[in-house]
Amino acid sequence: MAPENTANNGGRSFDRIMDDMRQSSFTFKQPADLIILLGYSVNLYAAIRIAVESGIFRVLSASKDPVKASDLSSRLDDVSGGEDDEKKADREEYVIRMCRAVGGMSLLDEIEPGVYQANELTHTLADPGFDLGIRELFDGALGPHSTLSHMTDWGKEKGWTAPERAANGPYQQARGIVGTNTFRHWVQSEPHQLSRLSALMKVIQRDRLNWSEWFPADALFTEGSESGDVPFIVDVGAGLAHDLMGLASRYPDKKVRFVAEDLPSVIAETREEKLDSRIELVEHDFFQAQPIKGAKIYFMHKIMHDWPDFEDVQILTHIRDAMAADSRIFINDCILPDQGSPLLFSAFDLCMFVQLNAKERSETMWKRLISKVGGLEVRKFWQAPEMKGEGIVEVVKV
Repeated sequence: MAPENTANNGGRSFDRIMDDMRQSSFTFKQPADLIILLGYSVNLYAAIRIAVESGIFRVLSASKDPVKASDLSSRLDDVSGGEDDEKKADREEYVIRMCRAVGGMSLLDEIEPGVYQANELTHTLADPGFDLGIRELFDGALGPHSTLSHMTDWGKEKGWTAPERAANGPYQQARGIVGTNTFRHWVQSEPHQLSRLSALMKVIQRDRLNWSEWFPADALFTEGSESGDVPFIVDVGAGLAHDLMGLASRYPDKKVRFVAEDLPSVIAETREEKLDSRIELVEHDFFQAQPIKGAKIYFMHKIMHDWPDFEDVQILTHIRDAMAADSRIFINDCILPDQGSPLLFSAFDLCMFVQLNAKERSETMWKRLISKVGGLEVRKFWQAPEMKGEGIVEVVKV
């Protein structure tokens, strides 16, 4: 729904913004909800700084009419002409991600998907004094060597587009490790970061719905699911097989084969777990050819959001090449709405950008990723009830 207009500029007044904030649909139902948002919100400041530096606020403030993301992305500072359509699409997606975040803080109005309008806060931020002041406050606090600061530098250098590869982005530039992806850097130099991340993910997932709790059984089990010839589901990057254990416990009488795939070190640890007898363990690197052919479902939970499109296309291509005509891919990840994304999900997205050169994707962004693979298409988006968990992007061969 379009915001209520003011008489002079078409965007929301400050009073209306305050009323909307007080009536926000986002509510804190328990202490963890607030703590999670506070923890992730540090990344939101990068979006404000980038919107200032790139000119997003100034372009919108100067326009009397709403501006499409495609138009806005072409009018930013430090943008050169003569680019191909893919580069333009990359910048448009980048702008949408930044506007999604600052819009979630009511710093601009999102009129419809990918269409933005200045409100009273936008005009305030476009004031030269605040424009310069935000730069000083941000840069003075974070200094020149933080990942958040390098996000602004990266954007200017790359014409306001996101990193294309996992091993070359603001995180790598800030640490002088270009050529090494974040996960490898953590393993080699900062293993405590992996421990911290694991602890955080456990408490976050504790209160979120597992997909097996809400996904309809009649859409899960199809003809031939219980034939022993091929696995029913292959969990690619399964970790300790917790997702398969949840699925197995929900359907204890199903005579199906479950396969958990992960790196040898992870599989060795998984062997120490008390697993359902139907679960098979296979050592596999998902950047290599998929060894299990023709499974009914290839499942990935929070794998795609850890990588930019380039690496995700590699992973999906290997799965595609192993699929039978009736195989499906289930991507269990956040599915952001194309308009009105909750602020927490925007904070998640920017965290993936900051640390992994990766992203949380909207429906449009998921479709764009899948289209890059070739031979695959999105059949359906399945959203968790009230977005209390990751959704399922169902992908099939064409």
